[in-house]
Amino acid sequence: MTKPLGLMRGIPWDIDGVHYPYDGFPGLFPLMDRACAVVACRLLPELDHETSVKLSTISYQKYGECLGGYLDWVQEQGLSLDLAVFKRDLFHEYHREAWDRMLESYPAQMAPEPKTIAAFKRASSFLMHGAATHSSIETFTLPLLTQKALLPYFNRQAMVGMDEVEFRRKSLDVASVLLSVERMGRDLDEIAFPEDTTGNLERAKETDSRITTVYVHHGKPLESMPSFIDHQVKNPRELVTRIAEGYRRRIWVPGHTPA
Repeated sequence: MTKPLGLMRGIPWDIDGVHYPYDGFPGLFPLMDRACAVVACRLLPELDHETSVKLSTISYQKYGECLGGYLDWVQEQGLSLDLAVFKRDLFHEYHREAWDRMLESYPAQMAPEPKTIAAFKRASSFLMHGAATHSSIETFTLPLLTQKALLPYFNRQAMVGMDEVEFRRKSLDVASVLLSVERMGRDLDEIAFPEDTTGNLERAKETDSRITTVYVHHGKPLESMPSFIDHQVKNPRELVTRIAEGYRRRIWVPGHTPA
């Protein structure tokens, strides 16, 4: 049975594609490829720029993240380096470079949204925010939320990047979601998990059916929602607003004291 959004008390946010819609950033993916290529060349003197760009594209096409193609290449070349250190450095430095380039290229899209800020503020007394993202918390998520003036409403300890869960993607393993919820101190019955990727929502529902899954469509709603999606919303503002409205309706039910 689908739970009303008014019962939700915590959100482990997906960041990429949720807090900024990909459609609003023309040329974003080539920009990200170039950012990754530049950083990889800094870390690997043996790597030329043209090959690095190709490896970045391969990484996302084959693995859905920034690391895999480079790790394959390092092993193919028989390079002697600490792969764990290389993965960590590439992950964080790539996201730092990507954020700098995004902010420079899309300043208007990254501007604070007063209505979204107001929605987060109205719900701040009862709704906790964390993150479960494939991006770096330190070099991408924190700067993004700071730029959008939303960081004061987030619990820093409940913000989990892919590096904290052994680089496991949410389509295969929602460990980052569960860790974020654990750090919030919330129960899964009161968690709304918003995503722009349906496969990640399916994995979350398979992992624990108590999680309320929310598809973020940015103006392109699903005509028919699969059973593993409980709700769909246009953007983060709509989700937080609907939770707050449901919460306040419960407050005013005679004789009822909300949890």
